Amino acid sequence: MKNNNFEISQFNEENKFLEFKEYKAEEYHSNEFKQILENEYTKEIYDKSFDSKEKNNFNNFLKNITSNSSLFITSSIVIVAASSIGIIPLIHNSPLIINKEESIPNQILIEGTINNYKEDTDYIAYVHQYYDKQTYEEDYIHFDIEKNNFHFEIDVYFGIKSYQYQIGYYTLNEEFISIASSSKKDFLPDQSYQATYNKISPKEATITYIDENTYNIHINTHFETKYKDAYQYKLKITDKDNNIYNEYLGTDQEIDLLIENADEIYFEYQDIGLFNYEQHVYESYKIDSSIIKSPNVHFNDEVSFDGQNFIVSYFIDTIYDLNEAYLDLNLKTSTKTYQLKIDNLEQKGQIILDMLLGDIGEVIIDGTLHFVDNQINKQNTIKIKPIKYHMNYIFTITNIRADMFDRSKDTVPIIFNFDYLLPNDYSLQIICEETNYNQIIPLDTEFILNNITFNNGGTIKINILNSEKNIYKMLDDIQILSYNDANELFIEPTINYVNPFESIVTYNDDSTINIYRKTNFTSTNENIYYDAFIYNKIIETDRITYLDYYHNISNEKYSIIENIPQKNYYFIYYTLLKFNNVYYYMNQEMPSGGIEINDSDVNISGNYNNEKNITTLNITFQNNVFLKKECIIDNNYYQYDNYEEKTSSTTLTILGNMLNKEIKLYFNKYYNNYAEYLDIPILGNIYKEYIKIIN
Repeated sequence: MKNNNFEISQFNEENKFLEFKEYKAEEYHSNEFKQILENEYTKEIYDKSFDSKEKNNFNNFLKNITSNSSLFITSSIVIVAASSIGIIPLIHNSPLIINKEESIPNQILIEGTINNYKEDTDYIAYVHQYYDKQTYEEDYIHFDIEKNNFHFEIDVYFGIKSYQYQIGYYTLNEEFISIASSSKKDFLPDQSYQATYNKISPKEATITYIDENTYNIHINTHFETKYKDAYQYKLKITDKDNNIYNEYLGTDQEIDLLIENADEIYFEYQDIGLFNYEQHVYESYKIDSSIIKSPNVHFNDEVSFDGQNFIVSYFIDTIYDLNEAYLDLNLKTSTKTYQLKIDNLEQKGQIILDMLLGDIGEVIIDGTLHFVDNQINKQNTIKIKPIKYHMNYIFTITNIRADMFDRSKDTVPIIFNFDYLLPNDYSLQIICEETNYNQIIPLDTEFILNNITFNNGGTIKINILNSEKNIYKMLDDIQILSYNDANELFIEPTINYVNPFESIVTYNDDSTINIYRKTNFTSTNENIYYDAFIYNKIIETDRITYLDYYHNISNEKYSIIENIPQKNYYFIYYTLLKFNNVYYYMNQEMPSGGIEINDSDVNISGNYNNEKNITTLNITFQNNVFLKKECIIDNNYYQYDNYEEKTSSTTLTILGNMLNKEIKLYFNKYYNNYAEYLDIPILGNIYKEYIKIIN
C-alpha cells in the first residue's frame, strides 16, 4: 500500500459519485459484492503492504461482511451485526455524505462531510484500482476532518479501468468500523500523453561557451499541458554512444543545461506521464546531432621580439570559420591597461604589441574571442584565459672564454657569447683601459676581443647603449688574468683523451644520435674542467670557424653529448681553469679521425638459384662493424650463416626468391667498449637500422 498525499488543481465532472442505496441489514445479501470481496480483497489484499494492524482488522472485517448482514450507506454510519465481527454495534446519528468525486488522468479527488465525527479518530480510506477483473493495485490513505469536511486524493496508476474505495476508522480496540463503501466504478479520464512541446535539434539550441571545455545549452520547448502534475518531458543530451552529458525532467518551457568536454551532441526527448509517483514513458525521440567544440585560443608561453616590439604568437584551435572572428584583448601593465582589437584572424598568427614601448615588465593579457557558430549562424563569444608575460629587455653574458693554449701569439683571444632581447638599434660599448681600447659594436651573439696580451691581462668594461648612444645599462667589470697568473692557478688533471673509434654511439628513434666517452677525468682542484668539444666542419679564414659544434664542459668521469643531428663529428679536447666566471683554455688535444655516421660503406648483393630455390646474400662493410644477429626480410627474422659479432662481411642463405625485397640490417661501428658504460644511463638504440632493396 502507498500513503498518498497529492494535491489536485483541475478536475472534470464527468465521473460523478453515485450514492449508495439504503438497505436494512437483515435484508441485504449481495452475491456479486460477496464474490468480489472473497476473490479480490481477502485473497490479494493480505499480501500487500498494509501494516499488521490494518491487515488483520481489515481482512477479518471483509471476511465477515461477505457472510453476514451488513449495511453500506452514505446517509448514515454502517452498522455491522455484533455476532458477525464480535463487537457491540456502534450507532451514530450523523451521516457521511460524498459531496464531490472528480477525476483527472492521474488522480481522483474525493470530498465529503461527516457530522459528529470523532476528533481523536484516525480516518482511513482503502482503495482498489483495477487493470482488469483479476489484476489490481491497492493503497490506503489517512485523511483529516476539519469542521465536518474531509477530502483525500487517490493517485492513479497508469492503465487502470476501474476503482472502488472503502472509508472507515479504527477503534481504540483496533477494530475497524466501516462508514461507506463505493461500488466498482469505471475510470473515465484519458491517460494518453496530453502535452505539447517543440523537440528542437541541437543546431536550433543556443550554445554559450563558458570556457574551452564547458558549454551552456539553452533550449526553448514551449511546453504546454492542462495537467502539469501528470505530464512532463525529459531531455537527454548524449554523445553518439548514448553516454549522457546532462539531462532534464520537468515542465519548464525554457531550460539551460551545462555540459563539459563534449564534441558531438545528440538530443533525446521522452514523453513522460507521472502515475502514482512512477514514470510512464510514452515515446522517445532522438534528434540529429550537432558538432560543438569551443574555440581555444593558445598563446605561446614566451614572448618574442622583432628588434623593436614585443610579439605574442597565438594559435586558435577551432572547427569554426574565422572569417568573421576577432579578438578583444586587454593588456594590463603595472601602470595602465591597453585595449587591442585584432581583426582578420587566422588560425595561427602573431600580435605585435607596438603600443608597449620600452622595458615594460609584467604584462597580463586576457580578453574575448568573438566568432560565428556556422551551424546556426549565430555570433558567440568565449573568454580567454589570462596569461602572464615578463616583457623585459634582457642582456646576458652566457660564456667568457680566454684561449691561452696557443702561445705563439702576443694577444689572448677573448670570446664572449651573449644572449639578449634588446631593440636592434641598441649597441655595445667595449672598453679596455689598459690597451686604450674603446669600440662600439652592433648587437650579436658572439664577440672576439684580440686586444689583451698574454703578459698583462686586463679589465674589460661593457656598456649597453640605447638608440641615442646613451648608456642604458652598465655591466660589471670583467677581469682577465695574465697567462702566468692563470697558469699558476691551473693544475693539470688526469684525463683519457678518448679516440673516436673508442667512443660509444647510440641511435634515437627521431634520427638523432648520442655520443658517450669515458674520460676518467680526475682533478684535485674543483675549478679544473675539460671541454670534450665536437664539430662537423671547419672554415679557415683569418680565424678558424667551427660549424655544427657542441661544447661539453665537465669535470665528470664521462663525457655525454645527447640528441644531436646524425652527422660526422671530429674531436678536440681542452683542459681549462674556471676563475671568476671566465674559462681559461690552457691545453688542447686533437685525436685523429672522427665519428662517421653514414651508410655508404654498406654493400648488399643477392644471387637467386632457381633450381634450389634459394637466395644467397653477400653483405660487406667498408670497415669492421658490430652486427646484430638477425636481419628482417618481409617481416621475417633471419640469422646469418657464419655469424660474427665484429665483421666486415657476412653471408646469408634463405629459402625462396628474396630479390627485389626489402632487407633491414642492424649494426654499429662504435660499440666496442659498451660493457664499460653500464654504470651510466644511455639513451637510444645500440644498433642502427639500415634498409635496402636486395638486387
